[in-house]
Amino acid sequence: MPRAVRTDKDRIYRDLTIKHGPLTNVELCRYAKEITGFDKMSDFALEKDVDRLVKYHLEMGTLVRENGALTWLLPVSRPASVGPEPGQAFLSGDGFLTSRAAVKCRRCGDTIDLSTVKKRWRLENRYLALALHVHHFFRVTCPGCGWDARCDTGKDVKPLLSPGS
Repeated sequence: MPRAVRTDKDRIYRDLTIKHGPLTNVELCRYAKEITGFDKMSDFALEKDVDRLVKYHLEMGTLVRENGALTWLLPVSRPASVGPEPGQAFLSGDGFLTSRAAVKCRRCGDTIDLSTVKKRWRLENRYLALALHVHHFFRVTCPGCGWDARCDTGKDVKPLLSPGS
């Protein structure tokens, strides 16, 4: 079974266990059988798949069996949809992904947070910018000194690091 399919199935099993509380293997199979992707599986294959999941997560320590019922140890919280857009994530100083990026002002040396200032692209027409090969340049005004800086997205834009790093 490919890893992507196995990961999706594991996520469904985890969500079922969290939604319905502590479950035994048989109860988990019964709830999984109600889901569209699992209704085509035979009972034997579904039991083996649940046994594989339980064995792996018991060894990893993320799942615990109490009185025959399975319980997840780590709470699963869904992040808010405020996260970074795909392809726009940077690594912060703490090692966490953040969408906040910054450029350094060449005049005063301040760091300009690009999420708080307005960025102006050199050419408004995207196709003309691609034809002239200037699609990666933009302008931003420094809030500290008022300098209008020309920035290159490939060279000048860096992750905004936390003050403690």
